[in-house]
Amino acid sequence: ISPLEHIPDPSVLGNVWDEASHVFDAYSLSDEFDIIHDHTELGPAVGSLLGNVPVVHTLHQTWTNRTVPLLRRLANSVHLVAISHAQAEAGPDLPLAGVIHHGLDPKDFVHSVDREERLIWVGRASPDKGPVEAIEIAERAGIPLTMLIKVGEPDEHHYWDSVIAPALTSN
Repeated sequence: ISPLEHIPDPSVLGNVWDEASHVFDAYSLSDEFDIIHDHTELGPAVGSLLGNVPVVHTLHQTWTNRTVPLLRRLANSVHLVAISHAQAEAGPDLPLAGVIHHGLDPKDFVHSVDREERLIWVGRASPDKGPVEAIEIAERAGIPLTMLIKVGEPDEHHYWDSVIAPALTSN
């Protein structure tokens, strides 16, 4: 469900005004749903106040001094779900409803014995995803590296410009 008239440009992903508009409009329809699975930053706070429909929130965020206090407040009214066991184990002592992995099935990818030796790293431009470490490992191993990097939100642009891009061009 998207109550927004137009899909926002990906370059403004994370814009607090677009997100707030989307969240408040979507949650105003909450009585039409059996469950809400929210992936936004703001939505769980709104969902925690509803009480009329269960809210599941997938934790795409990094565990920080800014995110943990709010998540701790929400933990009794919103079902928090980690995206990996590593994320769940690295996090604070919060009651998690479980782990829901991203929907990639390894069986969907063809394994070929005849292939180029190459490392591949896929993720968003964030220090907790380890892109710089991937660059360093590839350089030390002398193996080419292909990176598929999401750089859409302001923090990601900053990390790309200040850390990842310089690491790619340092050698």
